[in-house]
Amino acid sequence: MYNILVVDDVEALSDSLVDLLETYYTEEVSSIHVANSYQEALDLMLTKTFDILFLDIELDADKTGFQLLEAANKENFHLVVVTSHAHYALNAIKYSAIDFLLKPVAIEDLGVVFQKVSKKELHQSSIMLQLRTLHDNLSEAKPKKTKLVLKTLEEIKVVKIKDIVRCEADVNY
Repeated sequence: MYNILVVDDVEALSDSLVDLLETYYTEEVSSIHVANSYQEALDLMLTKTFDILFLDIELDADKTGFQLLEAANKENFHLVVVTSHAHYALNAIKYSAIDFLLKPVAIEDLGVVFQKVSKKELHQSSIMLQLRTLHDNLSEAKPKKTKLVLKTLEEIKVVKIKDIVRCEADVNY
């Protein structure tokens, strides 16, 4: 379940997005916070942690969502840009947004967002598993490999080398 921050200066649009999330994605959502101004969003970002940030770009008269990202100086969330202006797509890519949604947001688009977040988290956890195994292997008193990382289409397994009885290769594996 994800903690979500919705940032949009138009209250009706942020309410609409919150309604979609609460109605159709209750299993994915733990909590939803809403900010309808740059300052309100900055205060929330500096005091709370969020898993997903749905960010409008044109916020206040002189502030943008990209300026908000710079000011908050955090990267521990998945960024989803939600805007009426397609020309911000390139900047969204520069800020590593996992998705770029044009308003009005469709229900199916939110489903794709949650799939991307889930897939990215699985990828990050597999990288962490591989790094922990590497660290364990390097920190052994004797410089020998004690574990091996085996990757399949479905999962990553860490196997002790002493437990391997037989190995067989198949095409690229």
